[in-house]
Amino acid sequence: MKKIIPYLCGGTLFNLILQARKRRTKVREKTKGEKDGLNECELMNGLVYIVTGDDINDNSSNFRKSTTSYKTCKENNNSYIDFLNQTTVISFDTAVRRNDKSLKTRIIKFIEKYISNSKYEILAKMILELIQQDIEIDINTKFLKNDNEYFEKKDIEKLTELDLPSFLLSVLHYIVLYRQDNTKGRETFVSWHEQSIGRGKWKFISDIGKSLKQAINIRIEENIELNDNKEIVQKVKKNKTKNSKNTSSQKDIWKKLEKKYKLSKEALIILAYASETQNNCFVITKITYKSVSMNGIEYNLSVNGKDLTDENSKPREIMAWIEAIEQLEENNFIEDMNYKREIYILKKIGFDIGDMVRTKLNIDTNLPPKAYL
Repeated sequence: MKKIIPYLCGGTLFNLILQARKRRTKVREKTKGEKDGLNECELMNGLVYIVTGDDINDNSSNFRKSTTSYKTCKENNNSYIDFLNQTTVISFDTAVRRNDKSLKTRIIKFIEKYISNSKYEILAKMILELIQQDIEIDINTKFLKNDNEYFEKKDIEKLTELDLPSFLLSVLHYIVLYRQDNTKGRETFVSWHEQSIGRGKWKFISDIGKSLKQAINIRIEENIELNDNKEIVQKVKKNKTKNSKNTSSQKDIWKKLEKKYKLSKEALIILAYASETQNNCFVITKITYKSVSMNGIEYNLSVNGKDLTDENSKPREIMAWIEAIEQLEENNFIEDMNYKREIYILKKIGFDIGDMVRTKLNIDTNLPPKAYL
């Protein structure tokens, strides 16, 4: 089997994080009983906590062995580090896709606790170069630039700013979903280190990260709501008793929203319907293409179970909805879930705007979407 060097996996990511951790306590201070909370087990516990929400809080010899085995890419998982558990995978995937605030908080706290702020940029560059050089990662693979924007692998050398928590979270997400064979990183680990005689300690000697010459402005963004959306929602609440069914008034509102967000009316309608789910935690919004025929292609455009097209739809109507979906995708309001442009999930900004549109215009999602055209 062909060896891939370098190879992105949990173990290789963990090794790069170790290179960026805060300065360790000196030996003299350790002899006085002072602990720095920065040993490998504590960092591994921090990573496990990000993914699972479970605090291992264990510094036993068994956990130390498990951490070393995972770090050196000798095993995929163990009783402590179980990123292969399907419940864990599904829960983490769901939390990332719905932009769970507690998840973002966990990763921000991890960075603040363990990573030296003077090493934020080099950590980002090391991970970026690893992604860039891993030939099994497709050039169109997307990672988070910030909460609402993605960048593709092919554009890494163009990056000039990065929100570290969002980026690191998207890399962890990619690993948990697609890089479950941690042992495939063994050759990368060995190539990055040298070992003293016998079974001595491994010393990191790689210069990974240094080939990216551009300066990258690293930010740590907190979870914040859209200010303009908050203002709009507050105004809606104050004016709830007003007659929102006034046709001319509604036309003005539609025009203002289309201009504000640079989206068509069809795109705003999709957001309004897609953002209303039965379960805020687990329902995945689906926008699917199948069934109505146009130029030999079968389409069935629907959102949250409501059809956007039917057998009577004209080509002009079908194209308007297709272009609306493309607008939403291009502006990062939705994300292609299976990379086939068949099923999409709504991103946080999409939920925010969709909620606002539905509230402001009193949209009844029991009616067909076409009722609002």
